[in-house]
Amino acid sequence: MSVLYYDSIDHVAIADEPFFPDEEGKLDLSSSEGEMLSVDEWKTYYVRAYGEKDFAFLCAAPFNARLFHSRVYEINFKNYVGLSRIGNINLRVINRKISDSLYDSMLGYITDKYADLIFSFNTSVGLEYQKGEAGQDILYVQFLFLKNYLLDSSPNLDEITGLIAARPHRRVETKSHKCLIDEMDHFDAGMILSLFSAPEKMLLLSSGHPLLSSPLAHRLYQRTGKHYYPSEAVRIRKHHTFDTNENRFVKHFLQEISKKLVSIENALRAKSGTYLNPDLLKSSRILAQKVGYFLSDPMWAEVGQMNFVPAQSTVLQRRDGYRHLFRLYSLLQLVTRYRFLLEDFRSLIEIKDVPTLFEYWCFFLVKDILDRKFRQKSISIIIPDSETEHVVREGVAIEYEEDVMLFYNAHFHGSCGLHSAEDEISAYQRSESYSHTLRPDIVILKAGKGKLILDAKYKGKNQGSLMYGEETQEGTIGRYKEEDLDKMHAYRDAIRDVYGAFALYPGEESIIYPSHGARRSFHGVGALPLKPVSGGKPRKEDMERLESAIDDFMGAA
Repeated sequence: MSVLYYDSIDHVAIADEPFFPDEEGKLDLSSSEGEMLSVDEWKTYYVRAYGEKDFAFLCAAPFNARLFHSRVYEINFKNYVGLSRIGNINLRVINRKISDSLYDSMLGYITDKYADLIFSFNTSVGLEYQKGEAGQDILYVQFLFLKNYLLDSSPNLDEITGLIAARPHRRVETKSHKCLIDEMDHFDAGMILSLFSAPEKMLLLSSGHPLLSSPLAHRLYQRTGKHYYPSEAVRIRKHHTFDTNENRFVKHFLQEISKKLVSIENALRAKSGTYLNPDLLKSSRILAQKVGYFLSDPMWAEVGQMNFVPAQSTVLQRRDGYRHLFRLYSLLQLVTRYRFLLEDFRSLIEIKDVPTLFEYWCFFLVKDILDRKFRQKSISIIIPDSETEHVVREGVAIEYEEDVMLFYNAHFHGSCGLHSAEDEISAYQRSESYSHTLRPDIVILKAGKGKLILDAKYKGKNQGSLMYGEETQEGTIGRYKEEDLDKMHAYRDAIRDVYGAFALYPGEESIIYPSHGARRSFHGVGALPLKPVSGGKPRKEDMERLESAIDDFMGAA
């Protein structure tokens, strides 16, 4: 047995076997204290706590942990990827199924899709919503959007800075002031007319005055017979200024982002020493530096305070740089109104919950397919009855033309056999049933015809310590699990009018079991691989198979 890591501050040792010397002084202390420890998410490790510190908090950690014996804890990081920590020990969790970079690209994909969903919420298409409550959940989701659109996407904040600096919005400002006539450098017709409307501002030129020979003096003498000339005039000066409503908005928004990042950093600092993903604090600081650099541009010195949001400005809506910031501003305003998915997104950001990521990823892939085939009519957030549901989570119902609906996280009851989208939503919020409530992840409904159920199966959260692919080499996922097929059978048996029920999992093998008397390819149960690859997109053949299943259901319906 070799100690993988020893921390002299917390008096903690980590090893890949549960055998430790009774005395701390007998430990092999050759491990590199202070460096990053890499661990495999599919392996089991052991933590021995020496000294007086109580490490019972491990059992409440997002990764799996339990007391093995005495002061030895058994831990594994299944469903986790990326950076974490135990006390002062920094960890890098290596996930063989979804790497750290692949996780981030998938998170970026669903962030974009979630943003589109948020903007759909703002349309007048029958939306129901509950106002979100300010707090860390909102803060985390706002940080997700800031990080995705200002650090990870293109154009990022550096590029937006360049776009605005290269073509800043300006306006021509006209200023006028009184001056002596000798100081004038040009005249216009309007000024001459104003001179004749104020005769008290005229004077008589003395004999020999150089202005006597000017064309204006000649004209005035011809009209009046006297050497009149204006005593003063109005000088007009025009210049470009950056003090526009659009620039006032940008300056205000950047200042608000800076304040928000301070709140985020304070919230993250309050969690120091826990298992929080330490990437968050680093990203927050980098973003704060970039915002500060942008605000240091001298052009903002002449830009005043924003009094209103110029939402109808074509500059904010169309010009590069400006429109990117305006879209992000609108998104951050909207997300505070809806508490849909906030708790789950906190898990995605804070502890990198891979199963939840995979579940949302599958949903948005299915939505992409339906968006290409049908026009969206309405979208509703559905709130379960908290008194009857053991787990209260919002769902979403998207209605398309041709009587098609897409449900995410819907609660269906064993007695459901309804024939309209409105009835299905109503049933979602009721609890009468001859059996317990079932909650498939994704349901496509053809009103009055049937349902196609698609259930994301990365790992069931209540399936004990078993993990997909644990029986295969290096924790990769090879095939579906038989118990997942049993769950698909349960959906078809308990929920009325189910055409097909299929598990979606990030593996290799596809299996379809046609039902008795099936006349079409996907009329039954099975498992369909949907494996993410570089860029956070699914394999082409997996996406084509999923679309074929949806087309098959629509054809039958």
